[in-house]
Amino acid sequence: MLNSSETTEIHQKLFNFIPNSLLSSQYKINLSKSLNNSSAYTSSNHHLTNLLQGHSGCVNTLCWSHKGDFLLSGSDDQNLIIHKYTPGNQCEKLMTFKTTHSNNIFDAKFTPGKQDTIVSVAADGRVCITDDWQNRNFNDLNTRTLVASETEEAKRLEFIDENVFLVGCYDGKIVQFDLRESKPIKRISINLTEQQVGIHSIAKCPSAPHLLAVAGSDPFVRIYDLRSTRENTTPTFSW
Repeated sequence: MLNSSETTEIHQKLFNFIPNSLLSSQYKINLSKSLNNSSAYTSSNHHLTNLLQGHSGCVNTLCWSHKGDFLLSGSDDQNLIIHKYTPGNQCEKLMTFKTTHSNNIFDAKFTPGKQDTIVSVAADGRVCITDDWQNRNFNDLNTRTLVASETEEAKRLEFIDENVFLVGCYDGKIVQFDLRESKPIKRISINLTEQQVGIHSIAKCPSAPHLLAVAGSDPFVRIYDLRSTRENTTPTFSW
């Protein structure tokens, strides 16, 4: 747990880290007050243990490894940072690497069960796959880039198992890739383009992995049965 002097020091570093060009005078005054207000970081029951730094843009996604020893973050700066967690509530930056994305990273995940591969999706419609990162340094990462959407943002990803994952795109399509393929082929799994629904979020049911919940730019949640081999346009049920 951070003591008051350590918290104050971190607040000042965070304040100084933000370029003046990004802040108006009044915003900087308000931010300074907020950073010096301990209630912004604590509640009656919780205390800030770590304030992790390294990104230069909004952090849009976080993912713990399945063992809980690594924390992955992705940002508008198109970088991924891996933080190492050790007992005692300590978390420190282990590795920062520039992805092949050319726009904001929206989602990033470790492969489930193995955590040796990282997959990220971004506003450029691309999928970045970083293989075997634990056995390489950040200057020698093995990265593959795939196209999820030619025209729209790739918003969310969901692993079906340790090899197969889905990517939800704002063009209304949910596409599937298989990491076992040397050059993974994009397969359309669900297509809502005719309904003019942009995909915002997708979620697999833990107790029934064949069920996928889909949410987008209309007021409905659709649930699909992935065991169907045809391209899905009609959900199993929706509300």
